Amino acid sequence: MGFSSKVGHPPDYQSPIGALLLSLAHFVQISEDFYQHLPRSGPSGFLETASLTHPSFKHALQYLARSHTRENRMRKLICIAVLVCTISMLGMAQETPKPEIYGGYQFTRTDGGWHASGWDTAANMYITPWLGATADFSGVYGSGSNLYTYTFGPVVSTHKSSFSPFAHALFGGAHTAAGSLSEGGMAMMFGGGADFGKRKLVFRAVQFDWMVLRFSGVSDKNNMRVNTGFLYRF
Repeated sequence: MGFSSKVGHPPDYQSPIGALLLSLAHFVQISEDFYQHLPRSGPSGFLETASLTHPSFKHALQYLARSHTRENRMRKLICIAVLVCTISMLGMAQETPKPEIYGGYQFTRTDGGWHASGWDTAANMYITPWLGATADFSGVYGSGSNLYTYTFGPVVSTHKSSFSPFAHALFGGAHTAAGSLSEGGMAMMFGGGADFGKRKLVFRAVQFDWMVLRFSGVSDKNNMRVNTGFLYRF
């Protein structure tokens, strides 16, 4: 019943499965044609003769000479390339995501009780379906002071459905200023969040980061930031 409904319709060789079957068919035909011209084994299991003048070897060499035209060589190379590419595509569970950019609102709280609001922006570039690199820049302002961070690091995410959780570890620098005084230091962030949506414009419901700041040789480890905004996937 399943086969009768497909009578008269040629197979779709543009699909990965069709390309794979077509390549295998070419490969099997080439192997069978060549095998027919090879010398046969005797009762002992070894070749009847090792002489290059044996008629079977002559037939094999003649076959190779006929088949090694430019057209046949190109056809075989194309079949092999299609086979390798098809197997690679079938073995991929998921294609590598395209670059992403994020922008949104950020709330920051430091160990000393300072609260500030501002912005955060980031860009993601993936090298595998789940592993990529992030560049993150943020700035917050409150009570006459400000804090800027610029960090970079790896990100791990999944894009299989409309729910895409992620985690990252970011390392870089920080700059703070209050009035006429300013100071530069280091920043480290460890956290993650969740994106919702399958279209190019995705909603980042939440992003939470534990933030370590270091100024004048003193590390402050009890800081945090929370983000929400939108992510655009190219």
